[in-house]
Amino acid sequence: MYVLVGALLISFLLSARRISNRAKIFAIVMMIPFVVYILNYATARNLQTTSEEIGETSLVYRYVELGLGFEKLSATNAWIFGAGYADGFVNPFAQIGGIDSYYLHNGYASIVYNYGITGGVAWLALIAAILVFLTRHLKDIRSNTTLTFLTFYLVGQLAANYSSGIFNRERNATFCFLFAFSLLERSVQFARDNGRPRRSLPVTCPPRNDPKIS
Repeated sequence: MYVLVGALLISFLLSARRISNRAKIFAIVMMIPFVVYILNYATARNLQTTSEEIGETSLVYRYVELGLGFEKLSATNAWIFGAGYADGFVNPFAQIGGIDSYYLHNGYASIVYNYGITGGVAWLALIAAILVFLTRHLKDIRSNTTLTFLTFYLVGQLAANYSSGIFNRERNATFCFLFAFSLLERSVQFARDNGRPRRSLPVTCPPRNDPKIS
């Protein structure tokens, strides 16, 4: 939600000159519920983080997940291909009796835990390809509000993934992230094709002495 509202706000500010006053008012009104929700959500989560209760309502146990996950990889010798989503580790601080965890709340550490070094390299290659792609097509992206929003959203998710691990938490979320990148790529290509002047095909006429001409 933080990334979504932030991307919407930045896109709105960059495109404010190109949209009408009525559209500006509509965008501001639509953004108010998101802002109110985020403020309430942040307040509740901060209270949970500082809670001294040992249970699912406390977020304090997340601080030790990184070490526990890597201990699991070392114990099972699963550094190459990862532990996957079927083999979790017990976090004794989550609640009384412990709870099985299948991902870390650091998204990049979760990639290594779930997919191993092999999957981690593949993910880093994908992220590098995304950043290179965005850099090469920056001019085309800035000319379109939708592409600008998608760019800020993807980059924002890459930043938020350090502490939350949203897009790689589950396999369907991973596919959604890949779909978003594919949509961005196709949108940029569509924008470039439509903005490029069309060249008319040369028309060739047969020579005058061609016997086929009646």
